[in-house]
Amino acid sequence: MLDINLSAAAEAGIERAVARARDEEWGARNRKAMASYDAFVEREGLLLEDIRTF
Repeated sequence: MLDINLSAAAEAGIERAVARARDEEWGARNRKAMASYDAFVEREGLLLEDIRTF
């Protein structure tokens, strides 16, 4: 027998599924802003790039 706590395993699986769904939703809501920032960086370069030491 596998001595698995089924309710704890189910709860952990549900938590992972909810976190994944929230991450996907956040990405969908913010896709336009991320694309806009990417375009800005391509056009203007990174902020403070001239003073970074790495």
